[in-house]
Amino acid sequence: VIAKKDFDSYGILEDTDQARRAVERLQQTATDPDSLSRLRTINGDLDKLEAGELELRDNTGYAFLMKRPDVNVRVLTTLIQDRVWEYVYYETANLDSMISQTNLETSRIVAIIVAVTVCLVAFVYILAMRVADSITKPIKQLSSNIKMVGQGDFTVRSVPSQTDEIQALGNTFDAMVEQIGTLMDNV
Repeated sequence: VIAKKDFDSYGILEDTDQARRAVERLQQTATDPDSLSRLRTINGDLDKLEAGELELRDNTGYAFLMKRPDVNVRVLTTLIQDRVWEYVYYETANLDSMISQTNLETSRIVAIIVAVTVCLVAFVYILAMRVADSITKPIKQLSSNIKMVGQGDFTVRSVPSQTDEIQALGNTFDAMVEQIGTLMDNV
């Protein structure tokens, strides 16, 4: 302030440029109109701050240098700091809202996945029971027919089946019963 050091050696303008670049990066990612407005305001304040810093650099004199920083630079830096905190506060509130919404959507998706999974398991169970029934029913019928043949009824025939193996077994059973019936008649 009292010019013991060169103005540029403090790096004040570089700090302001760095802050401006940070605000521009935030503007590129911000989607909320209020956040964009806050960032534009901060950017405008940075422009004023830079103008004040340039005024400090270009003017000399003890009275000017003692009065001007308090009016321009300190007030603007405090204002910028307050606006940055306000921006952070509202962005955090928006983030909390987005997290709540994401959690709600995740819960819905999980519920849908559970419901679909339950439906699929029920469908697979019913399908498995039908497939098992289509195999065991003809076998049970064939077993019942074998008992009837064992009791002397040679007129029993197998029930047609959609399964090739069971149908082959039924055809062999029918041929056997017919042959046993023929042999019994001969005896």
